[in-house]
Amino acid sequence: MELSFKMLMLFDIVKGMCFIQKTLIKIHGNLNSHNCIVDNHFHVKLTNFGLGDLLHLQKFNMCVESEENLLWFAPELLRSYCYASLQTITAASDVYSFAIIMSELINDHRPFATQRNQSISISELIERLKNPSPLVRPVINDKIDCELIELVEHCWREEPKLRPNFEEINEKFIHLTKKW
Repeated sequence: MELSFKMLMLFDIVKGMCFIQKTLIKIHGNLNSHNCIVDNHFHVKLTNFGLGDLLHLQKFNMCVESEENLLWFAPELLRSYCYASLQTITAASDVYSFAIIMSELINDHRPFATQRNQSISISELIERLKNPSPLVRPVINDKIDCELIELVEHCWREEPKLRPNFEEINEKFIHLTKKW
């Protein structure tokens, strides 16, 4: 896929997340590429949002069925896994998840593929993600626009308060799409 097409797909996700954050739901809680569905017009639609809130109201713990699905979860969520309290899920953790999706589209492969090609198990990778030092993130294709790489790096910052919100990401995407 061309980068401009990938950018439009990512922009759809950003717009969807901006919408979710303006509703009573506020957060997705399980944003990953599996929950980004492409329709017949090649627009990305978000699914499975709000499920965490529903489960929390019914007093369920939100444990993930597959360990691989944890690769999209922000480190602060991994540290509190199995979510005795869903209060740890925030808009900032959704931003981190979006950064992982961006890395997937930019690199044309699953998250953390470089690390996984080095025979690191998913369990070991998750343990490394939980620790802030040394910082473990997917390797980004350096042939991509430096502003886009910078945006990805800002979105997966270790400190959730330092990550941009989806409105800021939306403004950045408007700026970036004007370049193409």
